[in-house]
Amino acid sequence: MRTRRPPSRLAARTARDINPRWIQRYEVHAPLGSHWRHATCKEVDCRSVRPARCEEVDCPNYHNGWRTIVPDGAHADLARTSGRQFIELPAEGGLIEFRFGPGQQCFARHAALGGPCPTKDKHLVQLGKPGLYVLRQGDRRFGNAPVRQFTGRSAPEDWRDHFSEHQEKVQRARENAL
Repeated sequence: MRTRRPPSRLAARTARDINPRWIQRYEVHAPLGSHWRHATCKEVDCRSVRPARCEEVDCPNYHNGWRTIVPDGAHADLARTSGRQFIELPAEGGLIEFRFGPGQQCFARHAALGGPCPTKDKHLVQLGKPGLYVLRQGDRRFGNAPVRQFTGRSAPEDWRDHFSEHQEKVQRARENAL
C-alpha cells in the first residue's frame, strides 16, 4: 500500500527537485527579424506628426468642459453622433446649445507637437505572420533543450492541444501524489 505525503511536503518541493527531463516549456515567438518591420511616425500614430490630444496640450475645454451653439441640422447632427457625452438645450433663434462635460476631447484640432521624433528608430509594425509555436523539453538551466516546432496551418491548435494534454497529465500526477 502506498503512503501519501502530507500536502505541506508536496508544496515545499522546488524546481531543483524536479528531473529536468520532465519539464516542458510552451512558447510563442514573433522574432523581430521575421515578424516585424520598422515603421514611419504616421503608421504608429506618433505624437510628432498627429494632432495633439487635449490632455497633451492642457486644453481648458478638456479640463473644464465647454458649450457649443450651432444651428439645427448638419452641425447639430455632428455633435449628436460624435460619441461625446452632452446635454442638449434649445437656444434662441432656432439654435441648439450643447454642453459637454470635462474629460472629453474637444472639437478643436490642436497642432501636432512636432519636433524630431525621439523614438523614431523604435517604431515597429507587426507583419501579420503567425507566431512560431514551440515546445522545449527540459530545464533551461541545463543548456540547450530539444525543440519541437509546430508548423503549418494548424500549428496554433496543435500546440494548444498538446499543452492542454500535458496540463491534464500534470494534474493527474499531482492527484496521484496526494
